[in-house]
Amino acid sequence: MKLAIIRSSALILSGKHYNLQEVGLAKSLLSFGISTDIYLARQETSIQKKVIEVKGNCKIRIFHLPHIRLPGKQALFPSLFHLLSDENYDVIQVHEYPMITACLVSVFGAYNRIPVVVCQGIYKDYKGFVSSFLQTLYDLSCLLLLRRYASAWIAKTESAADYLCSKGVADVKVCPIGLDTGPLKDTGGRDSRHRFSIPQDAKVLLYVGVIEKRRNVDFIIRLVDSLVKEEPNIYLLIVGNGPELESCKRLTRDFKLQNRVVFAGKIPQVEMPSIYNATDIFLLPSNYEIYGMVILEAMFFGVPIISTCTAGAEEIIQNGVDGILVQGVNLEGWIPPLKKLLEDISLRNKLSKNAMVSIRNRFLWERTAIKFNDVYQDLFRSHSK
Repeated sequence: MKLAIIRSSALILSGKHYNLQEVGLAKSLLSFGISTDIYLARQETSIQKKVIEVKGNCKIRIFHLPHIRLPGKQALFPSLFHLLSDENYDVIQVHEYPMITACLVSVFGAYNRIPVVVCQGIYKDYKGFVSSFLQTLYDLSCLLLLRRYASAWIAKTESAADYLCSKGVADVKVCPIGLDTGPLKDTGGRDSRHRFSIPQDAKVLLYVGVIEKRRNVDFIIRLVDSLVKEEPNIYLLIVGNGPELESCKRLTRDFKLQNRVVFAGKIPQVEMPSIYNATDIFLLPSNYEIYGMVILEAMFFGVPIISTCTAGAEEIIQNGVDGILVQGVNLEGWIPPLKKLLEDISLRNKLSKNAMVSIRNRFLWERTAIKFNDVYQDLFRSHSK
């Protein structure tokens, strides 16, 4: 079988700094005899094609395509449909219903008798006047076309499945995202505490991701400021860049926490094991999280997590067993569980052990890819008759 997976947004993704879900899935699908081509947006004006893995007669290729960026991270790919026609795919998977490219791909699939799967992670309508207006347009155009032409629907979480059902989509399969452990092999990198001048006996909090408003990185800095007098050996390591970086740095200076908060910038994926191994607690006070690859990564390395109740976190974390879920983003709700974790090493060890077991038993791609493969095989059989 030959599969195409299309990221329909204008988001530029790099495997160097991000554990690409599509690559992890494609690697596991090789065991089922499926070759996969992954289509992503790129900034340059030429097509870049690269073979990243071969197993027998099957292979994984990544196509980085030039695109036209539209409002709302929308993208049009001028070369996409020519490539889809030339490559003769058996199944095409495209991401997210409120995307123009997803609609165009579904029409292309119907016209060429190729089944199209829509993979959904978004689980809430857009907010704001302009975004709400665009959402209405999507529902009257994209959604109607997809409901007519898409052959199957996959949701990454139960929340995404419920969202699709509220939009009138029937027969949604929930297929959790897995973790690709290949980029996370510990290569014996340098000691991250020494690298960032953090004492070996310090208690280190960690945030990994884009520094943006919806992820409330400033709130983590406020947490540290509230706890530093009671926990004088507490440090915060922030990995990532983003639009709120300078604002967070100013807040750090205002609180006089320059010697407690480390802004590490972007860290290559190959160096992340040393980051996780150097920290004690992972914090993710996000307002909205479709899934959260960083949650899977932190749990894989046994870093206890405190997170808000987003779709991804609720799908992955068993509250009180392998992590802690907190409602909302406020000091009153976060300080008690964080203090308890900082003070109670037995609780940290319990959450750490359970998290590692949970990820290995439930969320590695070799397990979760089975559900994706079932969807593809059903479509392949039904369209081969």
